[in-house]
Amino acid sequence: MIALSNLCDQAFQEKKLVRQAEKILRLLKIAPATSLEIFLLGSQRMRQLNKKLRGKDKATTVLSFEAKGFLVAESRFLGEVYLCPAAVARQGIPGRPEIRGLNTRLIYYLIHGILHLKGYDHIGSPLAAKSMEKKEAEIFQKIFRK
Repeated sequence: MIALSNLCDQAFQEKKLVRQAEKILRLLKIAPATSLEIFLLGSQRMRQLNKKLRGKDKATTVLSFEAKGFLVAESRFLGEVYLCPAAVARQGIPGRPEIRGLNTRLIYYLIHGILHLKGYDHIGSPLAAKSMEKKEAEIFQKIFRK
């Protein structure tokens, strides 16, 4: 089950975002009974969260918080992904200027956040970063394949 909370001042296609999240989980072979929470935050809220939890006083595009082994009702809880549409719009996707459109960029960062929940990382090891980038591109291409 995927729960999405839009806590920013912008309207989005929430149902479409949830469907895309479900597809991402399927492509990553995550059990259908797994729960995921997605939050869309405004810049100020994301900045506060990033400062409190990471010590960085700026709004970022995505934050993920894993919930290893935590059970919610009868299903497994994968964790939470926080997206900041305003930061996504400003920053775009590093190294991928051809990816346009806020909704498309949000999907990219949702993939990024979910991969973090699955244990992927891009900090500290060039090999790990390359592996994560490859997986992001693979999932992104499968989602937007015509």
